[in-house]
Amino acid sequence: MSEHPKPIVFSADRQTYIRDHIVMALVGSVGMTAILYAVGNPFPWVGVAGSVIAISVRGFFVMSETLGFRWQLTAKNLSFPGERTIPLSQIKTVRSMFSAVQIVTDSGEKFLIRFQQNPQDAVAQIQAMQNRQQGQI
Repeated sequence: MSEHPKPIVFSADRQTYIRDHIVMALVGSVGMTAILYAVGNPFPWVGVAGSVIAISVRGFFVMSETLGFRWQLTAKNLSFPGERTIPLSQIKTVRSMFSAVQIVTDSGEKFLIRFQQNPQDAVAQIQAMQNRQQGQI
C-alpha cells in the first residue's frame, strides 16, 4: 500500500438529494396537516400543499449549489466546501445519519457531508484513512 493514498472526493448525489426532499415534503405534509387539524383550522389540507410547495421551491433553488459541494479526504485532512480543513487526528466521531455523514471533532464541532448515496461507505473510508494515519493498518 502506498504511503500517500490518492485523495477521495465525496460529492452530493443528485438522486439522494431529490429522494430526501420528497421524504421531507411527505413528513412536513403530515406534520403540518396534523398541526392545522389540532388547532381547529377548517382547511387542514393546506398543510400538504404548503409543505410540498415550500420544500420543492427551496430544493430547486439550492440544488445546484448543494450538488456542487465537494469534500476531499487526504492522508492527513478532511477538507470541506468553503476552504475549511480538519486534520484527521482531530476527528473524534464519524457516523452515518440517514444520507449524511456526521463528523464530530475533539473540540465538539459538528459537520455534515450531506446527500451521500452510501454514507456507510464514506464513514468506512474516513475511518480507514484515520487508521492508516495512526499506523494501525
